[in-house]
Formats: sequence, C-alpha cells, structure tokens
Amino acid sequence: MKLTITATDKPKDQHFNYSLELSGKQIQNTTLIICGTVLLGIALKAYLKK
Repeated sequence: MKLTITATDKPKDQHFNYSLELSGKQIQNTTLIICGTVLLGIALKAYLKK
C-alpha cells in the first residue's frame, strides 16, 4: 500500500510531498496497535469513572 500526502502553504509558496510504502504486515500491525490503544483508552476511562 502506498500512502501519499501532498500539502501547499500558499502564503509561503511552499509545497510538501510525502510518500510512504507499507507492506501488508505493517498495515495489519499498525491497525492492531491503533485499535488496541483506542480500546485501552475506553476501558481506562470507564474504570476511572467508577
């Protein structure tokens, strides 16, 4: 999978191009980490409300 981010700062007349190649394994691991972090945050928030 290829992720490309392009941005333009018109007042400064600057252009940014960023490209990142990710393998299927990296995408799977990243998704698991993000979902795990979100679920941990929800669980911690519920625990602290008690």
